Amino acid sequence: MKNFRKAFSLIELILIVIIVGLVGAVCVPTMVKIRKIARENAIEMNVKDIISAGKRYNIEKDTKSVDYKTLVESKYIKECKSVGGESYDAIRIENAGGKIVVDNPFGDKIEKEY
Repeated sequence: MKNFRKAFSLIELILIVIIVGLVGAVCVPTMVKIRKIARENAIEMNVKDIISAGKRYNIEKDTKSVDYKTLVESKYIKECKSVGGESYDAIRIENAGGKIVVDNPFGDKIEKEY
């Protein structure tokens, strides 16, 4: 009968470790970038929803401006969940238009003009 190998040789184990390391070196930065983009998109969607609700509130209530807290309290919008620690409390929607800036703790500031 033939003797069969029952274990990996040292060279095979080293090659496996190198291949896993290379795959990790390629995948990890890509996953970090994808996660950052997903967070930024979620924040942008929240800001768009706030702008839309604020414009609707201003038209229906015939006001010049409204803040985020009032929109939530008057149920024009559900409270936006923080994606990464950002706060929407300082947002104010003006009837004449303007610019909203939200600090994104994981990247650049998110700016949206309306």
